[in-house]
Amino acid sequence: MRAFKKYQPLLFIVLLSIITILPAIIFPQRSSNMDGIVHTLIPNLFAKVIQQGEFPVTWVDGFANYGLPLGIISHQLTTYLTASIILIVHNPVVAFNIVGFIGILLSNIFFYLFLKKYFSSTASLTAIIVFNFSPYRILNFYIRGAMPEFFASVFIPLILLGLYGVIKEKRISAVFLLIFSVCFLVLTHPFMLVVSAFLIMPYMIFLVFSDEETRFKLHTVFSRYWKVILTAVAACIVGVGLSSYFLLPLQREIQYFYYGLTSNHLTAHSYLGMKNYLGNPWQYFTQIDIAHRGFLINVGVIESVAVIGSVGVFVYRIFKKRREYSFGIFDFALVSSLLLIFMMSPYSTFLYEKIRMLSNIQFQWRMLSGFVFLPPILIASFLVNLRSVKVHLVLSVLVFLMIMPQLYGKNYTEYPDGYYSFTPLNLHATVMNTIWSGETGEYPITKDKGAIIEGKGNMSAILIKDSKRSYDIKAVGPIRLVDHTFYFPGWTLYVDGQESSVQFQDPAYRGVITYTVPSGEHHIDLVFKPTKTRIIGLYLSLFFVVIVIGMVIFRGKIQRFLRK
Repeated sequence: MRAFKKYQPLLFIVLLSIITILPAIIFPQRSSNMDGIVHTLIPNLFAKVIQQGEFPVTWVDGFANYGLPLGIISHQLTTYLTASIILIVHNPVVAFNIVGFIGILLSNIFFYLFLKKYFSSTASLTAIIVFNFSPYRILNFYIRGAMPEFFASVFIPLILLGLYGVIKEKRISAVFLLIFSVCFLVLTHPFMLVVSAFLIMPYMIFLVFSDEETRFKLHTVFSRYWKVILTAVAACIVGVGLSSYFLLPLQREIQYFYYGLTSNHLTAHSYLGMKNYLGNPWQYFTQIDIAHRGFLINVGVIESVAVIGSVGVFVYRIFKKRREYSFGIFDFALVSSLLLIFMMSPYSTFLYEKIRMLSNIQFQWRMLSGFVFLPPILIASFLVNLRSVKVHLVLSVLVFLMIMPQLYGKNYTEYPDGYYSFTPLNLHATVMNTIWSGETGEYPITKDKGAIIEGKGNMSAILIKDSKRSYDIKAVGPIRLVDHTFYFPGWTLYVDGQESSVQFQDPAYRGVITYTVPSGEHHIDLVFKPTKTRIIGLYLSLFFVVIVIGMVIFRGKIQRFLRK
Protein backbone atom coordinates (compact mmCIF):
# COMPACT_ATOMS: atom_id res chain seq x y z
CA MET A 1 0.00 0.00 0.00
CA ARG A 2 2.87 2.35 0.83
CA ALA A 3 4.55 1.51 -2.48
CA PHE A 4 1.32 2.27 -4.35
CA LYS A 5 1.03 5.64 -2.61
CA LYS A 6 4.64 6.39 -3.56
CA TYR A 7 3.92 5.86 -7.24
CA GLN A 8 0.51 7.57 -7.28
CA PRO A 9 1.89 10.81 -8.81
CA LEU A 10 3.59 8.82 -11.58
CA LEU A 11 0.40 6.88 -12.33
CA PHE A 12 -1.56 10.14 -12.38
CA ILE A 13 0.92 11.67 -14.86
CA VAL A 14 0.80 8.56 -17.07
CA LEU A 15 -3.03 8.73 -17.12
CA LEU A 16 -2.91 12.45 -17.91
CA SER A 17 -0.50 11.80 -20.78
CA ILE A 18 -2.68 9.01 -22.19
CA ILE A 19 -5.72 11.32 -22.16
CA THR A 20 -3.69 13.93 -24.04
CA ILE A 21 -2.63 11.55 -26.83
CA LEU A 22 -6.02 9.81 -27.13
CA PRO A 23 -7.47 12.03 -29.92
CA ALA A 24 -4.44 11.25 -32.09
CA ILE A 25 -4.96 7.53 -31.50
CA ILE A 26 -8.75 7.50 -31.86
CA PHE A 27 -8.62 9.19 -35.27
CA PRO A 28 -6.51 7.16 -37.73
CA GLN A 29 -6.56 10.20 -40.03
CA ARG A 30 -4.34 13.22 -39.59
CA SER A 31 -5.37 16.68 -38.45
CA SER A 32 -4.90 19.27 -41.18
CA ASN A 33 -1.55 20.98 -40.62
CA MET A 34 1.78 21.51 -42.34
CA ASP A 35 4.49 20.77 -39.81
CA GLY A 36 2.90 17.47 -38.78
CA ILE A 37 3.16 16.22 -42.36
CA VAL A 38 6.80 17.35 -42.54
CA HIS A 39 7.73 15.62 -39.28
CA THR A 40 6.02 12.41 -40.37
CA LEU A 41 7.29 12.31 -43.95
CA ILE A 42 10.94 13.16 -43.27
CA PRO A 43 11.45 10.45 -40.59
CA ASN A 44 9.82 7.99 -42.97
CA LEU A 45 12.38 8.94 -45.63
CA PHE A 46 15.15 8.68 -43.02
CA ALA A 47 13.95 5.15 -42.20
CA LYS A 48 14.19 4.23 -45.90
CA VAL A 49 17.75 5.58 -46.10
CA ILE A 50 18.78 3.69 -42.96
CA GLN A 51 17.29 0.49 -44.39
CA GLN A 52 19.62 0.96 -47.37
CA GLY A 53 22.54 0.79 -44.96
CA GLU A 54 23.35 4.50 -45.01
CA PHE A 55 24.03 5.90 -41.54
CA PRO A 56 24.22 8.64 -40.54
CA VAL A 57 21.68 10.03 -42.97
CA THR A 58 23.01 12.86 -45.14
CA TRP A 59 21.19 13.20 -48.46
CA VAL A 60 17.50 12.29 -48.72
CA ASP A 61 15.76 11.65 -52.04
CA GLY A 62 11.99 11.86 -52.30
CA PHE A 63 11.79 15.21 -50.56
CA ALA A 64 11.33 18.36 -52.65
CA ASN A 65 11.33 16.18 -55.80
CA TYR A 66 15.08 15.78 -56.38
CA GLY A 67 16.16 15.64 -52.75
CA LEU A 68 17.86 17.84 -50.17
CA PRO A 69 20.58 17.38 -47.51
CA LEU A 70 17.98 16.73 -44.80
CA GLY A 71 20.52 14.86 -42.69
CA ILE A 72 22.29 18.20 -42.24
CA ILE A 73 19.34 20.54 -41.73
CA SER A 74 16.63 18.36 -40.14
CA HIS A 75 16.03 18.26 -36.38
CA GLN A 76 18.23 15.41 -35.29
CA LEU A 77 16.73 13.87 -32.18
CA THR A 78 13.05 13.71 -33.11
CA THR A 79 13.76 12.73 -36.73
CA TYR A 80 16.05 9.84 -35.84
CA LEU A 81 13.81 8.77 -32.96
CA THR A 82 10.72 8.70 -35.17
CA ALA A 83 12.64 6.94 -37.95
CA SER A 84 13.83 4.27 -35.49
CA ILE A 85 10.26 3.63 -34.37
CA ILE A 86 9.10 3.47 -38.01
CA LEU A 87 11.62 0.68 -38.58
CA ILE A 88 9.85 -1.25 -35.81
CA VAL A 89 6.15 -0.46 -36.34
CA HIS A 90 6.32 0.17 -40.14
CA ASN A 91 3.80 2.99 -39.87
CA PRO A 92 4.92 6.65 -39.92
CA VAL A 93 1.66 7.95 -38.39
CA VAL A 94 1.82 5.50 -35.48
CA ALA A 95 5.49 6.39 -34.97
CA PHE A 96 4.65 10.10 -34.90
CA ASN A 97 2.02 9.44 -32.21
CA ILE A 98 4.44 7.32 -30.16
CA VAL A 99 7.07 10.07 -30.21
CA GLY A 100 4.35 12.57 -29.27
CA PHE A 101 3.35 10.42 -26.31
CA ILE A 102 6.98 10.10 -25.22
CA GLY A 103 7.30 13.89 -25.36
CA ILE A 104 4.08 14.41 -23.39
CA LEU A 105 4.95 11.86 -20.73
CA LEU A 106 8.60 12.80 -20.19
CA SER A 107 7.98 16.55 -20.13
CA ASN A 108 5.26 16.03 -17.51
CA ILE A 109 7.46 13.77 -15.39
CA PHE A 110 10.55 15.97 -15.54
CA PHE A 111 8.61 19.16 -14.87
CA TYR A 112 6.91 17.44 -11.92
CA LEU A 113 10.33 16.50 -10.51
CA PHE A 114 11.38 20.14 -10.80
CA LEU A 115 8.19 21.39 -9.12
CA LYS A 116 8.72 18.92 -6.28
CA LYS A 117 11.90 20.79 -5.36
CA TYR A 118 9.67 23.62 -4.14
CA PHE A 119 6.08 22.38 -3.71
CA SER A 120 4.00 19.53 -2.33
CA SER A 121 2.91 16.62 -4.52
CA THR A 122 -0.69 17.81 -4.73
CA ALA A 123 0.26 21.37 -5.66
CA SER A 124 2.77 20.06 -8.20
CA LEU A 125 0.23 17.73 -9.82
CA THR A 126 -2.32 20.52 -10.15
CA ALA A 127 0.37 22.62 -11.82
CA ILE A 128 1.13 19.71 -14.18
CA ILE A 129 -2.52 19.67 -15.30
CA VAL A 130 -2.27 23.36 -16.23
CA PHE A 131 1.05 22.79 -17.98
CA ASN A 132 -0.03 19.65 -19.83
CA PHE A 133 -3.18 21.23 -21.27
CA SER A 134 -1.78 24.69 -21.88
CA PRO A 135 -3.20 25.98 -25.19
CA TYR A 136 0.19 26.41 -26.82
CA ARG A 137 1.21 22.80 -26.13
CA ILE A 138 -2.06 21.55 -27.60
CA LEU A 139 -1.64 23.86 -30.59
CA ASN A 140 1.93 22.69 -31.17
CA PHE A 141 0.95 19.04 -31.28
CA TYR A 142 -2.56 18.98 -32.75
CA ILE A 143 -2.70 22.15 -34.86
CA ARG A 144 0.85 22.97 -35.95
CA GLY A 145 2.18 19.43 -35.65
CA ALA A 146 5.49 21.03 -34.65
CA MET A 147 7.03 17.91 -33.11
CA PRO A 148 10.59 19.23 -32.50
CA GLU A 149 9.39 22.38 -30.73
CA PHE A 150 6.86 20.31 -28.79
CA PHE A 151 9.48 17.70 -27.82
CA ALA A 152 11.88 20.40 -26.64
CA SER A 153 9.71 20.73 -23.51
CA VAL A 154 11.29 17.46 -22.34
CA PHE A 155 14.69 19.05 -21.87
CA ILE A 156 13.89 22.53 -20.54
CA PRO A 157 12.86 21.26 -17.06
CA LEU A 158 15.88 18.93 -17.11
CA ILE A 159 18.14 21.94 -17.63
CA LEU A 160 16.48 23.67 -14.66
CA LEU A 161 16.95 20.52 -12.59
CA GLY A 162 20.58 20.39 -13.66
CA LEU A 163 21.13 24.00 -12.61
CA TYR A 164 19.52 23.31 -9.24
CA GLY A 165 21.70 20.24 -8.74
CA VAL A 166 24.92 22.06 -9.66
CA ILE A 167 24.34 25.36 -7.85
CA LYS A 168 22.37 24.30 -4.79
CA GLU A 169 23.35 20.66 -4.25
CA LYS A 170 26.82 20.77 -5.87
CA ARG A 171 26.39 17.30 -7.37
CA ILE A 172 28.64 16.04 -10.17
CA SER A 173 25.73 14.00 -11.56
CA ALA A 174 23.86 17.28 -12.11
CA VAL A 175 26.78 18.54 -14.21
CA PHE A 176 26.33 15.64 -16.61
CA LEU A 177 22.56 16.13 -16.54
CA LEU A 178 23.07 19.75 -17.58
CA ILE A 179 25.52 18.83 -20.35
CA PHE A 180 23.29 16.25 -22.01
CA SER A 181 20.08 18.23 -21.50
CA VAL A 182 21.57 21.22 -23.33
CA CYS A 183 22.97 18.97 -26.04
CA PHE A 184 19.66 17.16 -26.62
CA LEU A 185 17.75 20.45 -26.61
CA VAL A 186 19.98 21.75 -29.42
CA LEU A 187 19.63 18.50 -31.35
CA THR A 188 15.86 18.64 -30.90
CA HIS A 189 15.37 22.26 -31.91
CA PRO A 190 18.35 24.68 -31.78
CA PHE A 191 16.09 27.76 -31.73
CA MET A 192 14.62 26.56 -28.43
CA LEU A 193 17.98 27.21 -26.77
CA VAL A 194 17.36 30.91 -27.45
CA VAL A 195 13.85 30.66 -26.00
CA SER A 196 14.94 28.67 -22.95
CA ALA A 197 17.68 31.24 -22.22
CA PHE A 198 14.89 33.48 -20.87
CA LEU A 199 14.32 30.80 -18.23
CA ILE A 200 17.87 29.57 -17.73
CA MET A 201 19.49 32.94 -17.05
CA PRO A 202 16.84 34.27 -14.61
CA TYR A 203 16.80 30.91 -12.82
CA MET A 204 20.59 30.96 -12.36
CA ILE A 205 20.34 34.48 -10.94
CA PHE A 206 17.52 33.38 -8.66
CA LEU A 207 19.50 30.39 -7.37
CA VAL A 208 22.58 32.42 -6.40
CA PHE A 209 20.66 35.35 -4.90
CA SER A 210 17.94 33.42 -3.07
CA ASP A 211 19.95 32.76 0.11
CA GLU A 212 19.63 35.16 3.01
CA GLU A 213 23.42 35.49 3.19
CA THR A 214 23.85 36.41 -0.48
CA ARG A 215 20.79 38.54 -1.18
CA PHE A 216 21.86 41.85 -2.77
CA LYS A 217 25.50 41.12 -1.81
CA LEU A 218 27.52 40.71 -5.00
CA HIS A 219 30.82 40.14 -3.19
CA THR A 220 29.31 37.32 -1.13
CA VAL A 221 27.69 35.80 -4.22
CA PHE A 222 30.95 35.62 -6.16
CA SER A 223 32.96 34.34 -3.23
CA ARG A 224 30.43 31.61 -2.44
CA TYR A 225 29.11 30.65 -5.87
CA TRP A 226 31.84 31.37 -8.42
CA LYS A 227 32.84 27.72 -8.68
CA VAL A 228 29.34 26.39 -9.29
CA ILE A 229 28.49 29.26 -11.66
CA LEU A 230 31.65 28.56 -13.65
CA THR A 231 30.84 24.84 -13.68
CA ALA A 232 27.24 25.41 -14.80
CA VAL A 233 28.31 27.75 -17.62
CA ALA A 234 31.04 25.32 -18.69
CA ALA A 235 28.53 22.45 -18.70
CA CYS A 236 26.21 24.44 -21.00
CA ILE A 237 29.14 25.19 -23.34
CA VAL A 238 30.14 21.51 -23.43
CA GLY A 239 26.51 20.58 -24.15
CA VAL A 240 26.40 22.94 -27.13
CA GLY A 241 29.84 21.72 -28.21
CA LEU A 242 28.68 18.11 -28.34
CA SER A 243 26.11 19.14 -30.95
CA SER A 244 28.74 20.81 -33.19
CA TYR A 245 28.47 18.09 -35.85
CA PHE A 246 24.92 19.37 -36.48
CA LEU A 247 25.07 22.98 -35.33
CA LEU A 248 28.16 24.13 -37.25
CA PRO A 249 27.07 22.90 -40.73
CA LEU A 250 23.57 24.18 -40.03
CA GLN A 251 24.90 27.66 -39.30
CA ARG A 252 27.50 27.75 -42.08
CA GLU A 253 25.75 25.96 -44.94
CA ILE A 254 22.42 27.75 -44.51
CA GLN A 255 23.98 30.32 -46.88
CA TYR A 256 23.23 27.95 -49.76
CA PHE A 257 19.48 28.29 -49.17
CA TYR A 258 17.27 31.30 -49.85
CA TYR A 259 16.70 31.40 -46.10
CA GLY A 260 20.39 32.18 -45.60
CA LEU A 261 20.26 35.24 -47.85
CA THR A 262 18.20 37.11 -45.24
CA SER A 263 20.12 38.50 -42.28
CA ASN A 264 17.01 38.86 -40.13
CA HIS A 265 14.34 36.18 -40.02
CA LEU A 266 11.71 37.84 -37.87
CA THR A 267 8.20 37.47 -39.28
CA ALA A 268 6.47 40.84 -39.10
CA HIS A 269 3.50 41.29 -36.77
CA SER A 270 4.08 37.95 -34.99
CA TYR A 271 3.71 39.58 -31.57
CA LEU A 272 0.75 38.93 -29.29
CA GLY A 273 -2.01 41.39 -28.39
CA MET A 274 -4.50 41.53 -25.56
CA LYS A 275 -6.94 39.24 -27.37
CA ASN A 276 -4.34 36.48 -27.38
CA TYR A 277 -4.29 36.49 -23.58
CA LEU A 278 -7.91 36.91 -22.54
CA GLY A 279 -9.92 36.11 -25.65
CA ASN A 280 -9.26 34.69 -29.08
CA PRO A 281 -11.13 31.37 -28.69
CA TRP A 282 -10.09 28.56 -31.00
CA GLN A 283 -12.36 27.93 -33.95
CA TYR A 284 -12.80 25.30 -36.61
CA PHE A 285 -13.18 27.85 -39.38
CA THR A 286 -12.31 31.50 -39.89
CA GLN A 287 -12.58 33.80 -42.87
CA ILE A 288 -8.79 34.06 -43.04
CA ASP A 289 -7.68 30.45 -42.88
CA ILE A 290 -9.81 27.32 -42.54
CA ALA A 291 -6.96 24.83 -42.82
CA HIS A 292 -5.33 25.10 -39.40
CA ARG A 293 -8.26 25.89 -37.13
CA GLY A 294 -7.69 29.55 -37.81
CA PHE A 295 -4.15 29.11 -36.43
CA LEU A 296 -4.99 31.45 -33.57
CA ILE A 297 -2.40 31.76 -30.82
CA ASN A 298 -4.14 31.48 -27.47
CA VAL A 299 -2.09 32.01 -24.31
CA GLY A 300 -4.97 30.82 -22.13
CA VAL A 301 -7.33 32.47 -19.65
CA ILE A 302 -6.01 30.46 -16.70
CA GLU A 303 -2.44 31.35 -17.55
CA SER A 304 -3.26 35.03 -18.06
CA VAL A 305 -5.22 35.28 -14.81
CA ALA A 306 -2.38 33.55 -12.96
CA VAL A 307 0.13 36.17 -14.13
CA ILE A 308 -2.19 39.13 -13.47
CA GLY A 309 -3.06 37.82 -10.00
CA SER A 310 0.62 37.21 -9.25
CA VAL A 311 1.47 40.82 -10.07
CA GLY A 312 -1.14 41.94 -7.52
CA VAL A 313 0.18 39.53 -4.89
CA PHE A 314 3.76 40.65 -5.52
CA VAL A 315 2.90 44.35 -5.13
CA TYR A 316 0.93 43.60 -1.95
CA ARG A 317 3.81 41.63 -0.43
CA ILE A 318 6.37 44.29 -1.29
CA PHE A 319 4.36 47.06 0.38
CA LYS A 320 3.49 44.88 3.36
CA LYS A 321 6.90 43.38 4.13
CA ARG A 322 9.25 45.79 2.37
CA ARG A 323 12.79 44.99 3.53
CA GLU A 324 11.71 41.70 5.12
CA TYR A 325 10.41 40.40 1.80
CA SER A 326 11.87 36.99 1.01
CA PHE A 327 12.37 36.24 -2.71
CA GLY A 328 11.49 32.73 -3.82
CA ILE A 329 10.53 30.58 -6.79
CA PHE A 330 7.31 32.60 -7.12
CA ASP A 331 9.31 35.74 -7.88
CA PHE A 332 11.49 33.96 -10.44
CA ALA A 333 8.37 32.69 -12.25
CA LEU A 334 6.70 36.10 -12.18
CA VAL A 335 9.75 38.04 -13.39
CA SER A 336 10.39 35.51 -16.14
CA SER A 337 6.71 35.60 -17.14
CA LEU A 338 6.76 39.37 -17.47
CA LEU A 339 10.04 39.21 -19.37
CA LEU A 340 8.63 36.70 -21.87
CA ILE A 341 5.37 38.68 -22.19
CA PHE A 342 7.50 41.70 -23.08
CA MET A 343 9.42 39.60 -25.63
CA MET A 344 6.09 38.62 -27.20
CA SER A 345 4.84 42.22 -27.36
CA PRO A 346 5.30 44.78 -30.16
CA TYR A 347 7.55 46.80 -27.82
CA SER A 348 10.32 44.19 -28.12
CA THR A 349 10.30 44.09 -31.92
CA PHE A 350 13.34 46.37 -32.10
CA LEU A 351 15.39 43.75 -30.23
CA TYR A 352 14.57 41.08 -32.80
CA GLU A 353 15.41 43.51 -35.58
CA LYS A 354 18.80 44.33 -34.04
CA ILE A 355 19.85 40.93 -32.68
CA ARG A 356 20.11 38.25 -35.36
CA MET A 357 20.19 35.36 -32.92
CA LEU A 358 16.83 36.44 -31.53
CA SER A 359 15.33 36.78 -35.01
CA ASN A 360 16.15 33.13 -35.70
CA ILE A 361 13.10 32.05 -33.72
CA GLN A 362 11.11 33.68 -36.58
CA PHE A 363 7.92 34.32 -34.59
CA GLN A 364 7.78 36.31 -31.36
CA TRP A 365 4.95 34.09 -30.11
CA ARG A 366 7.41 31.17 -30.10
CA MET A 367 8.51 32.47 -26.71
CA LEU A 368 5.40 30.66 -25.47
CA SER A 369 7.52 27.46 -25.49
CA GLY A 370 9.26 28.90 -22.43
CA PHE A 371 6.28 30.75 -21.01
CA VAL A 372 4.17 27.56 -20.63
CA PHE A 373 6.33 26.48 -17.67
CA LEU A 374 5.77 29.66 -15.66
CA PRO A 375 2.01 30.01 -14.92
CA PRO A 376 1.99 26.46 -13.44
CA ILE A 377 4.75 27.54 -11.04
CA LEU A 378 2.74 30.61 -10.05
CA ILE A 379 -0.38 28.49 -9.50
CA ALA A 380 1.58 25.96 -7.44
CA SER A 381 2.88 28.86 -5.31
CA PHE A 382 -0.72 29.79 -4.46
CA LEU A 383 -1.70 26.18 -3.74
CA VAL A 384 1.30 25.15 -1.68
CA ASN A 385 -0.28 26.30 1.58
CA LEU A 386 -3.51 24.40 0.93
CA ARG A 387 -3.32 21.24 3.00
CA SER A 388 -6.64 19.73 2.00
CA VAL A 389 -6.31 17.03 -0.66
CA LYS A 390 -10.05 17.40 -1.41
CA VAL A 391 -9.62 21.10 -2.22
CA HIS A 392 -6.74 20.25 -4.55
CA LEU A 393 -8.86 17.57 -6.18
CA VAL A 394 -11.77 19.95 -6.74
CA LEU A 395 -9.47 22.62 -8.17
CA SER A 396 -7.80 20.05 -10.43
CA VAL A 397 -11.18 18.86 -11.75
CA LEU A 398 -12.28 22.45 -12.40
CA VAL A 399 -9.06 23.26 -14.25
CA PHE A 400 -9.39 20.03 -16.23
CA LEU A 401 -12.99 20.78 -17.22
CA MET A 402 -12.06 24.30 -18.30
CA ILE A 403 -9.19 23.34 -20.57
CA MET A 404 -10.15 19.86 -21.77
CA PRO A 405 -12.47 21.14 -24.58
CA GLN A 406 -9.49 22.59 -26.44
CA LEU A 407 -8.04 19.11 -26.96
CA TYR A 408 -9.04 18.46 -30.55
CA GLY A 409 -7.61 18.51 -34.05
CA LYS A 410 -8.81 20.11 -37.25
CA ASN A 411 -10.20 18.79 -40.55
CA TYR A 412 -9.11 15.17 -40.14
CA THR A 413 -8.04 13.72 -43.48
CA GLU A 414 -7.34 10.17 -44.62
CA TYR A 415 -4.15 10.26 -46.67
CA PRO A 416 -3.41 7.53 -49.24
CA ASP A 417 -0.64 4.95 -48.95
CA GLY A 418 2.68 6.37 -50.03
CA TYR A 419 1.73 9.91 -49.00
CA TYR A 420 4.67 10.01 -46.60
CA SER A 421 7.15 8.54 -49.09
CA PHE A 422 7.53 11.31 -51.64
CA THR A 423 6.71 14.99 -52.13
CA PRO A 424 7.54 17.13 -55.17
CA LEU A 425 7.20 20.25 -53.01
CA ASN A 426 9.62 21.56 -50.44
CA LEU A 427 7.39 21.29 -47.37
CA HIS A 428 9.86 23.44 -45.43
CA ALA A 429 8.72 26.27 -47.76
CA THR A 430 10.45 27.83 -50.76
CA VAL A 431 12.99 29.63 -48.55
CA MET A 432 14.62 26.24 -47.94
CA ASN A 433 15.30 25.71 -51.66
CA THR A 434 18.90 26.08 -52.75
CA ILE A 435 19.70 29.49 -54.20
CA TRP A 436 20.57 27.98 -57.61
CA SER A 437 17.29 26.05 -58.01
CA GLY A 438 13.68 27.04 -58.67
CA GLU A 439 10.33 25.82 -57.36
CA THR A 440 10.83 22.11 -56.81
CA GLY A 441 7.30 21.20 -57.86
CA GLU A 442 7.91 22.62 -61.33
CA TYR A 443 10.61 20.05 -62.17
CA PRO A 444 9.48 16.88 -63.98
CA ILE A 445 8.96 13.87 -61.70
CA THR A 446 11.07 10.94 -62.86
CA LYS A 447 11.81 7.49 -61.51
CA ASP A 448 15.25 7.29 -63.16
CA LYS A 449 17.97 9.21 -61.35
CA GLY A 450 20.41 9.22 -64.27
CA ALA A 451 19.85 9.86 -67.98
CA ILE A 452 21.81 10.76 -71.12
CA ILE A 453 20.75 14.19 -72.39
CA GLU A 454 23.33 14.78 -75.15
CA GLY A 455 25.16 12.29 -77.37
CA LYS A 456 24.69 8.58 -77.90
CA GLY A 457 25.43 5.74 -75.55
CA ASN A 458 24.07 3.35 -72.95
CA MET A 459 24.08 3.60 -69.18
CA SER A 460 23.36 0.87 -66.66
CA ALA A 461 22.55 1.64 -63.04
CA ILE A 462 24.76 -0.48 -60.79
CA LEU A 463 23.85 1.14 -57.45
CA ILE A 464 21.21 3.73 -56.61
CA LYS A 465 21.18 4.98 -53.04
CA ASP A 466 20.23 8.34 -51.62
CA SER A 467 23.80 9.55 -51.18
CA LYS A 468 25.53 7.46 -53.88
CA ARG A 469 24.89 6.42 -57.47
CA SER A 470 27.05 4.12 -59.61
CA TYR A 471 26.68 3.63 -63.36
CA ASP A 472 28.45 1.78 -66.16
CA ILE A 473 28.59 3.89 -69.31
CA LYS A 474 29.20 2.95 -72.95
CA ALA A 475 29.55 6.22 -74.85
CA VAL A 476 29.64 6.56 -78.65
CA GLY A 477 31.52 9.83 -78.61
CA PRO A 478 31.39 12.39 -75.79
CA ILE A 479 28.07 12.39 -73.95
CA ARG A 480 26.37 14.60 -71.37
CA LEU A 481 24.34 13.18 -68.52
CA VAL A 482 21.97 14.43 -65.86
CA ASP A 483 21.42 13.11 -62.39
CA HIS A 484 17.98 14.16 -61.19
CA THR A 485 19.42 15.51 -57.96
CA PHE A 486 19.63 19.10 -56.78
CA TYR A 487 23.27 20.07 -56.46
CA PHE A 488 24.62 20.84 -53.00
CA PRO A 489 28.24 21.20 -51.84
CA GLY A 490 29.53 17.70 -51.20
CA TRP A 491 28.30 16.02 -54.37
CA THR A 492 31.46 14.64 -56.03
CA LEU A 493 31.81 12.89 -59.38
CA TYR A 494 34.32 10.10 -60.08
CA VAL A 495 34.94 8.84 -63.62
CA ASP A 496 36.89 5.58 -63.53
CA GLY A 497 38.03 6.44 -60.01
CA GLN A 498 39.29 9.92 -60.93
CA GLU A 499 37.52 12.99 -59.57
CA SER A 500 35.77 15.03 -62.24
CA SER A 501 33.66 18.18 -62.29
CA VAL A 502 29.88 18.58 -62.15
CA GLN A 503 27.71 21.42 -63.39
CA PHE A 504 24.47 22.83 -62.06
CA GLN A 505 24.04 26.20 -63.82
CA ASP A 506 22.39 25.00 -67.05
CA PRO A 507 19.12 27.00 -67.37
CA ALA A 508 17.44 23.91 -68.85
CA TYR A 509 18.39 21.94 -65.71
CA ARG A 510 18.54 24.74 -63.18
CA GLY A 511 20.29 23.63 -60.00
CA VAL A 512 20.35 19.98 -61.15
CA ILE A 513 23.57 17.96 -61.43
CA THR A 514 24.86 17.48 -64.97
CA TYR A 515 28.25 16.19 -66.17
CA THR A 516 30.10 15.05 -69.29
CA VAL A 517 31.86 11.75 -70.03
CA PRO A 518 34.30 11.10 -72.91
CA SER A 519 33.84 8.41 -75.52
CA GLY A 520 34.30 4.80 -74.46
CA GLU A 521 33.41 2.57 -71.51
CA HIS A 522 33.47 4.16 -68.08
CA HIS A 523 32.44 3.55 -64.50
CA ILE A 524 30.73 6.50 -62.81
CA ASP A 525 30.38 7.14 -59.10
CA LEU A 526 28.42 10.14 -57.86
CA VAL A 527 28.87 10.46 -54.09
CA PHE A 528 27.63 12.95 -51.49
CA LYS A 529 30.73 13.51 -49.38
CA PRO A 530 31.21 15.56 -46.20
CA THR A 531 32.49 19.10 -46.72
CA LYS A 532 35.24 20.70 -44.65
CA THR A 533 32.60 22.42 -42.51
CA ARG A 534 30.90 19.11 -41.71
CA ILE A 535 34.24 17.44 -40.94
CA ILE A 536 35.25 20.28 -38.60
CA GLY A 537 31.84 20.06 -36.90
CA LEU A 538 32.29 16.31 -36.41
CA TYR A 539 35.80 16.75 -34.98
CA LEU A 540 34.52 19.45 -32.62
CA SER A 541 31.84 17.06 -31.35
CA LEU A 542 34.47 14.35 -30.86
CA PHE A 543 36.65 16.86 -29.02
CA PHE A 544 33.84 17.57 -26.57
CA VAL A 545 33.13 13.84 -26.26
CA VAL A 546 36.74 13.47 -25.09
CA ILE A 547 36.14 16.28 -22.59
CA VAL A 548 33.07 14.48 -21.23
CA ILE A 549 35.03 11.22 -20.95
CA GLY A 550 37.74 13.13 -19.08
CA MET A 551 35.10 14.57 -16.76
CA VAL A 552 33.85 11.05 -16.04
CA ILE A 553 37.37 9.89 -15.25
CA PHE A 554 38.07 12.87 -12.98
CA ARG A 555 34.54 13.20 -11.59
CA GLY A 556 35.83 12.82 -8.03
CA LYS A 557 38.11 15.84 -8.40
CA ILE A 558 35.33 17.88 -9.98
CA GLN A 559 33.04 16.95 -7.10
CA ARG A 560 35.64 18.09 -4.56
CA PHE A 561 36.16 21.31 -6.55
CA LEU A 562 32.44 22.05 -6.32
CA ARG A 563 32.18 21.40 -2.59
CA LYS A 564 35.49 22.82 -1.45
